[in-house]
Amino acid sequence: MINENKTLWKKIESFQLDEPNANFPFSKKLAKENNWSQSFTNRAIEEYKKFIYLCCISPTGASPSEVVDKVWHLHLTYTISYWDEFCSKTLERPLHHHPSKGGNDEHRKHDQWYFETLQLYEAIFKLKPPSNIWPSPISILKKNFPYPFSNSSFSKLIPFIAVYAVPFFIVLLLYDHIDPFSLPGPDFLVFFLFLSIAIIANLIILNNSRQQPLLDFVEKYLPNDIHLYQAIYALYGGHRTLQTAILDLVNKNWLTLQSNNYFGNNTMFYNTGNSTNPLLPGLKTLNNAEDISYDTLYYSAMDFDSLQHGTLYQMKHIMRTSDRQKYILLAVGLLIGLSRIIQGVANHRPVGYLIIMMFFLSVVFILIAVALDDSTYLQNVIKDRISNDANCQAAFEGNDYLMQNFYKTGPGALKHYDEYAALATMFAIYTPTKWYSVIGSDISSGGCSSSSCGGGGCGGGGCGGCGG
Repeated sequence: MINENKTLWKKIESFQLDEPNANFPFSKKLAKENNWSQSFTNRAIEEYKKFIYLCCISPTGASPSEVVDKVWHLHLTYTISYWDEFCSKTLERPLHHHPSKGGNDEHRKHDQWYFETLQLYEAIFKLKPPSNIWPSPISILKKNFPYPFSNSSFSKLIPFIAVYAVPFFIVLLLYDHIDPFSLPGPDFLVFFLFLSIAIIANLIILNNSRQQPLLDFVEKYLPNDIHLYQAIYALYGGHRTLQTAILDLVNKNWLTLQSNNYFGNNTMFYNTGNSTNPLLPGLKTLNNAEDISYDTLYYSAMDFDSLQHGTLYQMKHIMRTSDRQKYILLAVGLLIGLSRIIQGVANHRPVGYLIIMMFFLSVVFILIAVALDDSTYLQNVIKDRISNDANCQAAFEGNDYLMQNFYKTGPGALKHYDEYAALATMFAIYTPTKWYSVIGSDISSGGCSSSSCGGGGCGGGGCGGCGG
């Protein structure tokens, strides 16, 4: 453990919640109330003590998991033990537990605190929090995200089953056969055409049914503390973020582009204040007289840690997983087609036309699925946040038109400015070109979270207040 306050930790660690002569001590009551085994209860108490320690050493406090919060709630009912023995004599400070005020802002605030608590836990105790007591942020978020088919009740699947049934009824009407595998080749191709239409229809139905839940999810969990460069990084990746940061510093004359396509570093001569520009920390450590290449800025000076917002990453990760589940719809058609191919090959029948139809079905499905990507909702909300958030707008610092055009469109935004011609050429070389969306493509940090405590638990300012 990092030597933050070893004396305090030893006092917390040695504190006994069980009274020596009690017939029904704290740990047994905790186990009974929550239906926990005694060994799990003992571990939960150990993690509760670690949480309390984090509350004491962190200036912003800490946020408990659901299990830890249950230990805390019960301890609060032992008023003499908690207030007189624990807070006054062991911690030497009051440690209050305030209920949440509720609402999306409180949820987002507590989500971020929980993520930061897990990070602090790893930094202080040099190990990962046990997942059965401190669930990972992503597992908490999953509980609140509308996956297409996970844990779907049969009633929710009825519309999709009904659409899939349509091709079979058409075959029954046309050929007096409900079993498509008993049809001759040309008739099966007709069936497969209607099946393909049904698959695409189900994809569109699925998308329409998920629009409002997706919007609610993004609105609830997208945190308020995303700064401009984190948003650009999530939308367009590392190179666009770096180039926007370079353009910002060039406009301020804190960087100068040399004739040899290297940059001169002038940042040491200026008070950079509270700028969120991710290049500034690295530039401050580089030699001012040294010419700096684009690659050096990207690989050495760029502060990618400041861009990696855990909540944003986890939301994107969950949405990608959700998007993959949509391909269950396609798998149904391909499985039927593959079964027919096997049947055809076994009977020495041609299967070329069916293979072509399966190929076109896959292409059309993928194109539509990409166009209806769940991440589009997240992307649009982030763009809206940049346009309307005062802090994001303030980061442009007088270069609103040029900077906003650049972060949206890239080097092409500079083509009408002679003074930026060399910069535009350099940027164009490093701009990735992809046919698919790059939102969040090179975010690599872990963890956002959802409140484990829920609306009335420790949320809001309650857990945060324990830091003083």
